[in-house]
Amino acid sequence: MFEKLEKFDQELFLKLNGLHTDWLDFPMVLFTTPLFWLPIYAILFYFIYKKFRTAKSIALVVVGLLMTIACADMMSTRVFKKQVKRYR
Repeated sequence: MFEKLEKFDQELFLKLNGLHTDWLDFPMVLFTTPLFWLPIYAILFYFIYKKFRTAKSIALVVVGLLMTIACADMMSTRVFKKQVKRYR
């Protein structure tokens, strides 16, 4: 059963990768640029500031968000990626 799933996954990846949608090249490059996300981070920080007015509360929320992102990133790269071993 795992072999069928792996074969399906590989065929789907190759089919989607083989579509060569030129119009998606620019948005994908743009989305992977860190500066593209800066305004979204600024808006998020603004809403955090509006909700939590004190510096201590803001710092706790920001540290909590950074820890959550770091843990999710570590889990995805160190645990799931090594276990799943998908084709690239």
